[in-house]
Amino acid sequence: MKRTISILSVILSLMIGLASSQSPNEFKVMDPIGRNVVQFRTKAPLEDIVGTTSQITGQFHVNPTDLKASGTLGQFEVDLSSLKTGITLRDTHMREQYLHTERYPKATFTIKSIKKASANKLPPSKPVTVKAEGTFELHGVKKDILVDAQVTYLPESQETMGKLPGNLIRLSSQFDVRLADYGIERPQMVLLKVGEVSHVTLDAFASDASPEKAAMWMEQMKKMMGGS
Repeated sequence: MKRTISILSVILSLMIGLASSQSPNEFKVMDPIGRNVVQFRTKAPLEDIVGTTSQITGQFHVNPTDLKASGTLGQFEVDLSSLKTGITLRDTHMREQYLHTERYPKATFTIKSIKKASANKLPPSKPVTVKAEGTFELHGVKKDILVDAQVTYLPESQETMGKLPGNLIRLSSQFDVRLADYGIERPQMVLLKVGEVSHVTLDAFASDASPEKAAMWMEQMKKMMGGS
């Protein structure tokens, strides 16, 4: 009887471990120091404009051992009101006349699935190229799009702790957004200065650290940087 119970316990432990290994992990985009970067770049005959912000939040679920698993999903939000182009007056015009950030303060990308991947697993510290299917929302308009991205899994180490606590995933992506598709009109007087297509670049890190661990890490970083 004891032997039977022991065998059942082992089987149960193996089943729990297998289920755990197949479950997607939650990674949160957390950047208290402002090192994540999102850029919106437009090219026009008279001027190239680059808007930059580090105000990106989000979370996604992914299993590093099974990248295309059905549980892979997530959402990222960018605070458009925080975009800076280097000229304060231009920033104001961009927010008030084109993006209308008082009404539409966020740009959002929701990942639905991974359609293609150069590898089904995320090997440590090696980028994997993926094609993600999702919904991009801008200016109150939603469009289903396919986005190419590079995903790099970075297991926690002394080196990664200098960036963020926990296991990390670095996500890098570039894609184009046609402004007219999202109801963003360019006044006739600025057609030579504002391009019709915005090239979006994203470079962000996400961590699977618990809130408690993240808070402890932040306190340590403040002390190292001389903060209170």
